[in-house]
Amino acid sequence: MTGLVASAGTAGASQVSDDCAYPDGCTTSSTTPDGSDDPTCGISAESAQAGTTVTVTVQNVPAGGTVRVLFDGDVVASGSNGTQGFRGDVSGTVELDFAVPAVAPGSYSLVAVGDSFTITCGSGDFAVLASGQTTGDDGDDGALAFTGSEILLMVLLALALLAVGAALVRRSRRSAYATS
Repeated sequence: MTGLVASAGTAGASQVSDDCAYPDGCTTSSTTPDGSDDPTCGISAESAQAGTTVTVTVQNVPAGGTVRVLFDGDVVASGSNGTQGFRGDVSGTVELDFAVPAVAPGSYSLVAVGDSFTITCGSGDFAVLASGQTTGDDGDDGALAFTGSEILLMVLLALALLAVGAALVRRSRRSAYATS
């Protein structure tokens, strides 16, 4: 699975440790007073075009817990342990798929909400891409730059000059042949 993982505490005191000094891309882990891990949420992609299926993976969901995935405040997927279409296991890991809504390109919040927790998925900002755009990192469409445009222009100009030169040589040879 690619994407970032974030965690949030449940109600009650918890100890939080952050092993990363970088503001982006860090994983924060926490434990509850009884030693169990708080839920964490990861996503299969941080950006996608509308209509693309994205998988949200929530770990450490309490037994029998219900999970809803909210995209910019609207429920896009939900389920609880044992329901049709809900992938869960005894370790408390659940996966929910959703189709990216048809919204304007931009950044939107993506949150998983359980019976006793609310957690941001990934980095917290899900990027909806414009049609044809393949990445949301820096506005780059993912294609390599075409750097040969000046060279192509020069080659075409050289070919045109060669053709004109050859025509002039042919013409001068005909004139020289005709006068001799």
